[in-house]
Amino acid sequence: MNDALRKIAESAAKGNEGILDLDFGGKSIRENDEYKKQKVIADKIYSKLSYIYSGSGEDPIIKMMEFNENDYVLTLYQGTLTASKFNQMSAGMDIHLKAWFVLGYYASVYELACKCITSIAKNLSATPATLSCGDARTVLKDKHGLPEIANYFDNFLRNAIDHTQYIITDLAKGEIDAWNTDPRTGVKTTKKQYALMDVFQDTLSLLFMIIAIFVKGNEEIVERSRAMI
Repeated sequence: MNDALRKIAESAAKGNEGILDLDFGGKSIRENDEYKKQKVIADKIYSKLSYIYSGSGEDPIIKMMEFNENDYVLTLYQGTLTASKFNQMSAGMDIHLKAWFVLGYYASVYELACKCITSIAKNLSATPATLSCGDARTVLKDKHGLPEIANYFDNFLRNAIDHTQYIITDLAKGEIDAWNTDPRTGVKTTKKQYALMDVFQDTLSLLFMIIAIFVKGNEEIVERSRAMI
């Protein structure tokens, strides 16, 4: 039994090292200010889960890490590596390439984050019901005092990206216009303007939020495993 627990602890510790040691702008992820901010939120989430499930016999870590299967973790790692590479190369990148990358990347990380927060919101609410991403954002914001998470998701922009409804309007400033279209009438909404690097920063907030939740879960696994060995 001790050998099994030791392997679990070692695997969790290596998982954290693998992602936190990635370089981002000359610093490791663990040294990044945005990651540190998201780690505070992850700690808050775990504290809430611990309180909700105290005395129930259910493990809040299992609840917290419910979304966290192997393929998801690999996608998260590769997505983080991609962010690091883009951050290194973006200064000299053509604005058209940069725009299509950033917008596509935002939509991808948005979906990755949705898988995480729907699981967290469901378990914070102690309900077996499956929640949509929009419902999860509302639950986290209105019922659990986590408005920061909801603010990172821009559903208007995500939908515009998914339907390729955006154009670059200012090459020098890296600004784009995005719009949605009513599927019933085909009528366009009013366009919204976005600064490309603001979108990338929002993407990093979502990405580092997921990383922080992943890391927090692994930290708890390591701590518990070591205590039981």
